[in-house]
Amino acid sequence: MNYILLTAISSAAGTFSLSLVYVYLYVLYRERHIGLWALSWIIFLLRNILFDFGVLQWKHSLWEFNLYQLLFNASGIVFVWGIYLFNNRKIHKGWLYGVVLSVVATALLALLPVPQLYKLLPTAWYGGVVLLWIGIFFLFHMEGSGFGQQVTGYAFFLWGSLTLIFPLFPGWMTWIVPLAGLLRVTIAAGTIIVYFEKTRQDLINKELPYRLFAENAADIIYRFKVGPVPVFEYISPAALTVTGYAVEEFYREGSLFGTLLHPFELPQQQEDTGPRIFSIQRKDGVAIWAEQTVTYIRDSEGKVMAVEGIVRDITSRRKLETIAERADKMNVVGQMAVSVAHEIRNPLTTVRGYLQFMAYKKGDKALESCYEILIEELDRANDIISEYLLLAKEKRAKLQHCSLNKVIHAIYPLLETLATVDKAALRLQLAPVPEVLLDENEIRQLLLNLVRNAIEAMAHRGGLVQIRTYREAEQVVLAVSDDGPGIPAHLLEQLGTPFLTTKDTGTGLGLSICYRIVHRHGAVMKVKTDPAGTEFLIYFKLTI
Repeated sequence: MNYILLTAISSAAGTFSLSLVYVYLYVLYRERHIGLWALSWIIFLLRNILFDFGVLQWKHSLWEFNLYQLLFNASGIVFVWGIYLFNNRKIHKGWLYGVVLSVVATALLALLPVPQLYKLLPTAWYGGVVLLWIGIFFLFHMEGSGFGQQVTGYAFFLWGSLTLIFPLFPGWMTWIVPLAGLLRVTIAAGTIIVYFEKTRQDLINKELPYRLFAENAADIIYRFKVGPVPVFEYISPAALTVTGYAVEEFYREGSLFGTLLHPFELPQQQEDTGPRIFSIQRKDGVAIWAEQTVTYIRDSEGKVMAVEGIVRDITSRRKLETIAERADKMNVVGQMAVSVAHEIRNPLTTVRGYLQFMAYKKGDKALESCYEILIEELDRANDIISEYLLLAKEKRAKLQHCSLNKVIHAIYPLLETLATVDKAALRLQLAPVPEVLLDENEIRQLLLNLVRNAIEAMAHRGGLVQIRTYREAEQVVLAVSDDGPGIPAHLLEQLGTPFLTTKDTGTGLGLSICYRIVHRHGAVMKVKTDPAGTEFLIYFKLTI
């Protein structure tokens, strides 16, 4: 194999590799600028095949010489067009003028009796400028600055430099042509790297909004790998806010979630992907409510491989739902009380009257005690109906500026009597507090119900009930406490629900009435309870 053929093969191989790379990229991306670049290299490859392998003898025919140069110019202008299209711009007219000038100059020189290499100067210089400009584009004007761009840009720049000088140094042709072929292979490799880097960056850019969404979401977003070793593949930073545990703790201990959510939805219930409510024990011991929605990821055999889910803190929502539920129940009770109470009260009054009449008549002494018991039961039934009617009243409190301490002192004798009957002690600790807007009658009812509940809650006789008042910031606080056994945890959230009671003879309406009164005063009632006792605190807002 002679040296000229080897040179032609190396040059064509470089161009072929470029053509193949750009055709592949066009098939992959379907973008017009890549299609133009692929067309540019195909034109250049056609020039290699037709002339470097001797299919056409460009040195001995005028039209073949012009075709030889025209293909080179066409390859350059098409590639430049692709670059402008890549930048969403129209091609500059200077390039069009340049290629026309190069073609005309080459045709004129071909007619003159000058050395062959001089006839190549217009095309070589135009092509060299194009290649240098392409190199500058890849190095400085293409988005990004990866390794592939550096390789491609410098390869184009070096190829352009060689193209500019080779007509002036014909003796260098023996190594310039193979070197140009090697540079084209380098450009092919660099171009592949450029698009690998571009694809990677596009994926990062597309992933970024979703990652930012997950990282900044108030909900916990996670992916949990079920087997062979259960482990969190991802969990969002909201885990720290919701549970109190750092993300690293979840990654380190895959079973940690199982100790927080009760029950934690692992793939035992594979078809249940709807929202489920859980109680979460935070790291600081505070119990909150959470809602979880999961999706199960399965393999080709239907076996669960991973669980993707969202956990949302719904503690505030649950509180609102509890309040709404309590209000609904109160409305139902009110409607029932209005429709039933009057119908029952009238016959009860008649029966009570006749029983009194019969009791006062002289008769059997044994029946007199029975009459007393019947009258007491009728009075008790009447008291229950009265409490119903208190719930049914949709009235507005008659609020006036008055002293909370004064109201307490006024009702104190009655409260003390209640405590004495049950052998309990009653203590007042009233600090000087400013006047607030109160309905005195309703506050008396509130105090009566709370103190009665406190006395009845103390199973052992001789317990202590305390009534305190004090100022806290811009609020006046009324506190009623006992030293009973406390309220069971499962009843705390249901306090104030009508008919909810732990007493054998209770109606479950006392606290419901208290909540109504507190609501009408625009106040807030809170409960503190433990095995040492319970305290109800009512916060009244100060008014100017």
